[in-house]
Amino acid sequence: MDAVNGSPSIEHDTNPVKSSTSGCARSEAGLTKSSVDIENGTVTFTQTSLDAGKTTTTPAQIKVPDVNVTVMNDEGIPPQRKSTFFQGTLNCVSMLYGLGILSSPFAVAQAGWMGAILGLAIAAAYAYGAYLMSKCARWNSQHYGSGTYQAVAREVLGLKWKGIITSLFYFEILGTLVGYCISMGDNLAYLFPHTGLSLPGLSSRNVMIFIASMLMLPTVWVRDLSALSFTSMWCIASSVLLILAVLLSATVSGIGFTHPLPFLRLRGVPVAAGLYAFSFGGTSVFPSICMSMKDPSKFAKAVILSFSIATVSMLGLGIMGAYMFGMATKDQVTLNMPLHSITTKIVLWMTVLTPMFKFALQLSPITTSLEVSLYKHCKASRNVLYGLSTLMRSAVLACIAIFAMIFPYFEYIVAFVGSSMTMAICLLFPCSFYLKIFWPKLRPRTKAVILILIILGTIIGICGTIVSVQGLITKRKSS
Repeated sequence: MDAVNGSPSIEHDTNPVKSSTSGCARSEAGLTKSSVDIENGTVTFTQTSLDAGKTTTTPAQIKVPDVNVTVMNDEGIPPQRKSTFFQGTLNCVSMLYGLGILSSPFAVAQAGWMGAILGLAIAAAYAYGAYLMSKCARWNSQHYGSGTYQAVAREVLGLKWKGIITSLFYFEILGTLVGYCISMGDNLAYLFPHTGLSLPGLSSRNVMIFIASMLMLPTVWVRDLSALSFTSMWCIASSVLLILAVLLSATVSGIGFTHPLPFLRLRGVPVAAGLYAFSFGGTSVFPSICMSMKDPSKFAKAVILSFSIATVSMLGLGIMGAYMFGMATKDQVTLNMPLHSITTKIVLWMTVLTPMFKFALQLSPITTSLEVSLYKHCKASRNVLYGLSTLMRSAVLACIAIFAMIFPYFEYIVAFVGSSMTMAICLLFPCSFYLKIFWPKLRPRTKAVILILIILGTIIGICGTIVSVQGLITKRKSS
């Protein structure tokens, strides 16, 4: 899940954009004009003295990769249409494959067959929400010149709601990164079960989270992240290998599909819903993918195909894992797999490396927004600004790692993020946008379907959030 915005707003996209924002202020030296220029992923802060006619540019710049994250101004200049149908579908699939696939077997094991049915329903609802959002994006692009998620929110709901949605995006990213730290620490601990590492005040699990954070720290300092653009294909490859490894463990390693799976385990339904709400997230960047396609009319087919691939693989993995391990299924299926298998070790290392590669990319919208503010308000030399920026990036990572150590409970963190944030971003807001834009033209049946989706999504989100928070508190007290 990888879409956020700031000021200037930040969108996942595949094309370089040039934009700028500016403002004026009265200082002791006279009237000055401040601006932030964005071109080909580089953010430069400049100040112009209008009285003296002198322009100075701070030496600090922010590099953002062209492939995964593009900085766009509030005008939301639409991307060039270059992507083919295949590329658009591949981009959609890469956004749907992520951290959540690890917890699919746990979700099915906790809720029974109803968990798989619920996952299918959430996938269908998210796919429909992505389709509605693409229509809103195309409408907004035609009328206001921008097809981004944030631009639609601004035009449809106003600046206040745009700020709320921006905050929601940021919190979703932070929650996802907490999940990355926990996942990386858990899988490292499983890979090295006899290390016996300990530090004063930290459990062995938290020591592994600390080590994982230290491994990710150098990537957070890197400004030019274009070298990490391969992570989309890496995620797809690691997900496919995970499914194959689980299948091999069941057949070749002799684990088998021996555990019964009931139709319904009611207590596990809210957490399972939150896990799948998170797993099928990432659709908030689908409008940018749609607007980047040569023929946006084919985007609906791309959504159907990508969701079909992701749904079959995730639910297939979930059902296999639940039948293999039953109620002993861990919140990450990699922690159940036989450690002596070479395939398992490969999958575990890929699971460890994926957060390391993606962490800086995921965090970049937040750090970019903070750095724009830093360079705008801090008058200092190049080296000082660079040092402050590095310190700020390290502090953000430290906060994420500390939270992961306090609440190292992967299933509840992921379920909380999915229920409280991803559900709203991927379903509730797109449905609301679509109703407000096209209400006079919609048939009563369409209005009823969308309203029902909003109501059901709200109920699932509230229930999942409450149960997840209760689970976090209960586990924290018992630890």
